Amino acid sequence: MHDLYCTRHIQTYEALGWDCLVVVRDEVEIVGSVEICYTREPEPFGVYGHLEVLELVEDIMIDEVESWLLEQCEKRAGNRGFKRFWCRPEGSGGSRLLLAGRGYQELWRSTWLTVRELDSMQLPISRDDGLNGDYSEDAAHLLALNHRESTEYRWRYLWRPVLTPDASDFPTRVRFRGKRTTLDGRPSGICLVNIQSWRDPKSASADL
Repeated sequence: MHDLYCTRHIQTYEALGWDCLVVVRDEVEIVGSVEICYTREPEPFGVYGHLEVLELVEDIMIDEVESWLLEQCEKRAGNRGFKRFWCRPEGSGGSRLLLAGRGYQELWRSTWLTVRELDSMQLPISRDDGLNGDYSEDAAHLLALNHRESTEYRWRYLWRPVLTPDASDFPTRVRFRGKRTTLDGRPSGICLVNIQSWRDPKSASADL
């Protein structure tokens, strides 16, 4: 992660009152990190706590430690009054078997699509409109299809620079584009594109 991305990531969690915690062994050595967000979205998510990151060094990456950390995270969410708690096992900690053993059930299946030959794509006819920059109006009623993080987090962390690029502290070699897109006969959605021009070859990622 780029230094500025990391700084903005932690600042966003702090601003939202979420948890960025470290796992310490013998009160000396940092051996892991845990991040928990607390947010609200449309159903099927609702009002919930979410274990967004659980990372451990290899020698303590065992079920007993992972299960203990999950229990502590669940308790923290419960103490805040949250009755729902989600985990994203792929890439953020919380192995499938361990989660199933603790009574978790699959709710949402995320995916990534890679498009390599953009020039050969025939795009559908659509109407693009600008965004006004207000989360409650623009995006609070939407779900991120690739639900790695909550829409509230992605709005503050990645999507805001789309709307206010001049005020962004992102690296100069990152460019953004964001629009509300409507296809004929369908409800509108938001597409935000992040162009990482330092990569070779150049690549862009899109949130839908």
